[in-house]
Amino acid sequence: MDHFTPTNPKAPTRIEKMRTQAQMLQPLLERQRSAWEILNFFAWTQKHELAFWERFGDLPREGASFLQSFYQTRTAWELFERICFFWNVRLPARRSS
Repeated sequence: MDHFTPTNPKAPTRIEKMRTQAQMLQPLLERQRSAWEILNFFAWTQKHELAFWERFGDLPREGASFLQSFYQTRTAWELFERICFFWNVRLPARRSS
């Protein structure tokens, strides 16, 4: 299975986009339950940035695609930040350009 990683951010396939669109038509409670099931992938990960970064690299692309749609993030980094925020993992402050 091809994985969605920050170093390999392949665009979702047409089928994945269609599946994500179908998932977004589900009632809110079902979408939240699906998001929790995907986020639970990180449940036993040590609560620090490097451990989450490595685990993020193992996140199946389909799950990442769903979470990107659910949280309306545009980039892999934004999704990673959102996941870290959810699990209360501190990230270093980003410098503005």
